[in-house]
Amino acid sequence: MAQALARGVDARVVTWPNFASAAFDAALFTRSLHHIGPLDAAIRKARELVKPGGMLMVEDFAFEDADTATIAWLLDILRSPRASALLVAAPDALASELLIASDPISAWRRSHDHDLHTQAAMCQAIERSFVPVAEARIPYLYRYLIPVLPETPEAADWVEAVLEEEASRGARGEIVLIGWRMVATVGAPRS
Repeated sequence: MAQALARGVDARVVTWPNFASAAFDAALFTRSLHHIGPLDAAIRKARELVKPGGMLMVEDFAFEDADTATIAWLLDILRSPRASALLVAAPDALASELLIASDPISAWRRSHDHDLHTQAAMCQAIERSFVPVAEARIPYLYRYLIPVLPETPEAADWVEAVLEEEASRGARGEIVLIGWRMVATVGAPRS
């Protein structure tokens, strides 16, 4: 946010939907919309605060789309020799839970089974108040490494390599890219 403010952008981090203000050119939800409820009220509030012609941008994830192959790939990464050399203890991190789980698929589902909105529900709510203009699936699993890694250049390089592998495998259809981005506008789509 500091970078946006330094460039003259009136950027704010707010508690949603309990927020009142004048209209904005854009509203951005980054890895948060899946938690905000009630979902329809949150999106309607965004619609009220985004100026005509303005944009809604969402970066979130579709946890429910992670299949066996996708979770197996993440486990392979977590069990790799490089991970063994870098990982640090973080008992509350999903990566740690997956490593010790007797049933990693069930552990994945349990960790994401607490009143989270699905990607489909978020899309439907957005489409009731905005006009989608772009949507993409993106890497997301690499983010689960960050809480279990030290802040070192070697760890940062490894996360970058995992991100690239996740993108490549997702593009080839070997795993599901569970990251999700949507851009929507107020009114007719821009050309």
